Amino acid sequence: MKKMVLAIALVVLASVAVAASTDYTLTPWKYGVVAWVQGEPNVATLQKVEKAVADVFSFWHQPLPESAGTWSDLQEMEKGTWAASKYDPFTAGFVPIPSPDASKMLAVPLPSWDGEKILPLTLLIASNRSLVQSLAGSTAGAAFSYRSPTYTVLSLNPNPSLAMFMSRSDSVILNYNSPDLRHNLDHELSHWLTNLICQRHDLTLQDVPHLLQEGFAEYTACKLGRDGRWRNIAAVWAKDDHDLLNVPYYMLYPIGTSLVSFLVKRDGVDGFIEGFSDLVANWDQIIPDITPLWQAWASNYEIDGAQQAYAEANIEQLSLCGMVLQPVLPEEAFSIFDRVYSLAGSMEDIERFWELISAPVPRPSGDIWKQLQEEVHTIVWVASGDSYPGIVKMAAENEYQLSRLWAKGDWYAYHALLIETLRNVVAHYGTAQRVGAKAEESK
Repeated sequence: MKKMVLAIALVVLASVAVAASTDYTLTPWKYGVVAWVQGEPNVATLQKVEKAVADVFSFWHQPLPESAGTWSDLQEMEKGTWAASKYDPFTAGFVPIPSPDASKMLAVPLPSWDGEKILPLTLLIASNRSLVQSLAGSTAGAAFSYRSPTYTVLSLNPNPSLAMFMSRSDSVILNYNSPDLRHNLDHELSHWLTNLICQRHDLTLQDVPHLLQEGFAEYTACKLGRDGRWRNIAAVWAKDDHDLLNVPYYMLYPIGTSLVSFLVKRDGVDGFIEGFSDLVANWDQIIPDITPLWQAWASNYEIDGAQQAYAEANIEQLSLCGMVLQPVLPEEAFSIFDRVYSLAGSMEDIERFWELISAPVPRPSGDIWKQLQEEVHTIVWVASGDSYPGIVKMAAENEYQLSRLWAKGDWYAYHALLIETLRNVVAHYGTAQRVGAKAEESK
């Protein structure tokens, strides 16, 4: 369970750069090129990717992309052709990328979709999570990165860094050994499909609100994987009268999934796709009208005690609290995580968790305390993505006070303020905080 605390923790940006010397092998695939990072080409993995493409596009009643006629053989680019195209891949009919040894430039042909040429999809396939994280620049288990013609690198840079691939074309980064490979594939390939739908309507993926972006991708992955746990979270969230314009970043996945599910149920798959561009273009005007209808629909889903506890644990970000406190976290807390996240817990478990971590803890060693202090930046990062005006200010002020207490060596005051900060910043939307806020309002 201790490993689970880290695994469930939300995506936090990292500062790991992609090294130019990363070892990789290039092979073609029907929609672009594959960079096998520090590993050998794996036919079975590529077959899983191709099946996921077919499943995702079919799910949304969309035609499959069509491969270029010369996709199966990576050809060396003829000199002068890229400059002659004025560095436009759609004029050239290909995207240039350097070979791994930088001895030549290869021409990756453009596939087609819905009768139009599209940029190739580069797959960066790694054998472990740490490689994915270094390539993606985050702690994500997989990632999609889009590039439109506007962002295509214009000059011929012979640097064989994998970052160059990601600057030339759309790309998906994944760990083929991940136990969540299928879910990750469905999610990231749904982002690719979203990007193509946007291009069809002269939009970009950046135009799509994050709630809709992640909702589209996660709804697809959950439906294909038959995972309905998001319903529990959405039911609790909707019952608390939250709107859809100010969803905190960590709730984008379950609430976005619920929103897309609601729209598909209302309009059908084809109707949702047909209205997608209008929803994107007029989001701020349309979503306030949708909110009460969605709230009524989502809150009508009946949940039992274990499902409510699961939802509450996600809303209060208990796994993130556990990650921050891991060096001094009581063993009983891990048992609570096991029950709650496996849908076998109760609201009493949630209350017990806060009782456990709020109890005074003997002063730890200097190294452990230093480790705790280094995790405080995570709380500030969480607050930075919140639209609630007081959260960012509280996080910054408490970070400053925690630093002062750490410097003074006042452990018990430090620990009390750290728990208070977790409650009021990380778990801001939780039950205890909601009840406390209503009690203050009634005074």
